[in-house]
Amino acid sequence: KYILDAKLINVLLLFKVSRLFRLGYKGYEFVQEHVVDAGMRAISVTQGIDTNSDSWRPLLYMHGMMDDLLLQTMADHCRAGLESLFLQGYTTGAVGVGFKSIPILSAPHTLRGLLRTRPAIDEPAAALILQHFQWMRDGMPSSEGWRRWRKADGPADPRATLGYRSDRS
Repeated sequence: KYILDAKLINVLLLFKVSRLFRLGYKGYEFVQEHVVDAGMRAISVTQGIDTNSDSWRPLLYMHGMMDDLLLQTMADHCRAGLESLFLQGYTTGAVGVGFKSIPILSAPHTLRGLLRTRPAIDEPAAALILQHFQWMRDGMPSSEGWRRWRKADGPADPRATLGYRSDRS
């Protein structure tokens, strides 16, 4: 938007309009308000859309609608697949603190060739979580809980950027 508002370019060259926003109407709105209304041109190279033509509006609408339908269909398939894996007892994503993933050697491998896993309770972490729950239920401030968690080397989500539970999470 800054580049367009500053008029640093005359033509906005896009791979696909849907790469601007996930919702078709927002892409249309953006192109109309920030490009066309400002007297500039937009071209979507993969969709054959050029705002210098008379057909750009219906083409942008059509591609936006098709992209919306495709994303919805993909989301439905992903949800169904994850639900099926969950119902079979498999881990379907990152496991939270207090759980661990146990490999299932007899299960078919994932599409990436990895072992399937199932979630299980991480007993040492579960005991620490229970202790902290009891302390906090009894009035201990969360800052003290955080200090004690760190002192006890309480586990953190492996995706944590700091490598430990921060006092802000």
